[in-house]
Amino acid sequence: MVLIVGDVMLDRFVFGTVDRINPEAPVPILEVSEVSHNLGGAGNVAMNLITLHEEVTLVGIVGDDDDGKLVQTLCERVGINFIPLAKDRITTLKERYVALPYRQQLLRVDRELRLPVEDKYWDATFSKIKGLQPEYVIVSDYAKGVITPYGMRKLRTLDVPLFVDPKPQNIELYRDSFLVKPNLRELRIILNRPVANDDHAVEEAGRMLYDRLRANLVITRSEKGATLISKDGIVHVPAERREVYDVTGAGDTFIAALVWGYKRTGNLIEAVRLANKAAGIAVSKLGVATVTVDEVLG
Repeated sequence: MVLIVGDVMLDRFVFGTVDRINPEAPVPILEVSEVSHNLGGAGNVAMNLITLHEEVTLVGIVGDDDDGKLVQTLCERVGINFIPLAKDRITTLKERYVALPYRQQLLRVDRELRLPVEDKYWDATFSKIKGLQPEYVIVSDYAKGVITPYGMRKLRTLDVPLFVDPKPQNIELYRDSFLVKPNLRELRIILNRPVANDDHAVEEAGRMLYDRLRANLVITRSEKGATLISKDGIVHVPAERREVYDVTGAGDTFIAALVWGYKRTGNLIEAVRLANKAAGIAVSKLGVATVTVDEVLG
């Protein structure tokens, strides 16, 4: 079983057509034809693992509101075991307005409350988490408050490989994890320096972060694939060329497929190759997308 701990969100997509401009202001009028909901953030990581046929437990915060109830319903519908860490705030909502048939995103509206979860909630929940005996843990950190120093100390006591999808402001929390997966932009912010998207520059910057965190690193580099830095050296894994429709959630797909690939093969290089392919498939789809075993292995 894979345990995912992080910031759970509800993604709402409002689709419609645009035929005219608002006479009250120079903005398009979207005539709504469809509204859909998906699990976002750490929830999207869980969804990707479900479509890859993994058993999943998801731990995060939702509010005691309609959106929070919908998150729990979506989890139940696909077989995700959801454990609410707390319900003391509004559910994080990302609402996107999209014009069809061009798939043009017109506006995104966020509703969220960023507060660190109190230690007492970890104490109240952790015995249940530990009793599940997960094989791997994914930390999906969107800096909304779930990932805290106390929470990370608790997760380390599980004594299983810890894979982290990081946020730069929390970078010191990830020391001595099994693997940390920043993208190139996050790497630049963490090191507070420019890093060109070429092999030499990424190697130099990656070594600095590898030494700092004492963890395996996978640096995702968009169209140039990903770079793995471990005790065995540095490997650049190229991306497969695909038409990009929507990059929403690509990082979630990557970390999910990385853990799935490592669980399947026991080899980090092969896991990165599979994760690269999975993320490439995801960005060729509209919206927050998942991938299947057949797509990744085909």
